Amino acid sequence: MRLTDDGRAIDFTMGVRTPLTMLLVGIGFTGFFLAAGIAVGVPGGGVLVWAVGLLFVILVPDSLRALARKPTLRLSADKVALHGWTTDVSLAWDDILTVMYDDSDPIRPRLNLLGRTTAPSFRAGSSRLIVPLERTPKRPELSVYLAAFSDPDGLRVVVETLQPMTTTERTAWIGRQVRLADAGAQPKAP
Repeated sequence: MRLTDDGRAIDFTMGVRTPLTMLLVGIGFTGFFLAAGIAVGVPGGGVLVWAVGLLFVILVPDSLRALARKPTLRLSADKVALHGWTTDVSLAWDDILTVMYDDSDPIRPRLNLLGRTTAPSFRAGSSRLIVPLERTPKRPELSVYLAAFSDPDGLRVVVETLQPMTTTERTAWIGRQVRLADAGAQPKAP
């Protein structure tokens, strides 16, 4: 968690574990199947083994792009914006009805910010090349995979603290975090 340079928002940086894992799996299996195809030889079915190996190449472009995007979750006084591995989603705080913690999948717990069905501030887009690393929402919601962040509990506390506040209260709360950061303290919920 860090404050932006202008002090108007708090950024949570997403980890690189998921895209890095996909990159390593793509390169590893592609290399394995290409080597196996060479070992088997073309007359022995090597072309078929190469074809299977080339299927894993599709994991590499999006993984490289995700590593270069510097994905973050930005919480400002007026909106929440996720610049993810392959997805960009934003939703105004005023359009968020509820913040729900979902631990139905214990490996990938999520924090779901559910918006009004007619939320005018909702924006979602995908920047994937081949394989999406995240789901692009079709309705006004922002789903944050907590395992992708180094401080998932802190993120949850900050989001649940900011959600019921007004824009003025959020601005003041973020401003207090700037003063705390200037004093050398870590930002925290009231």
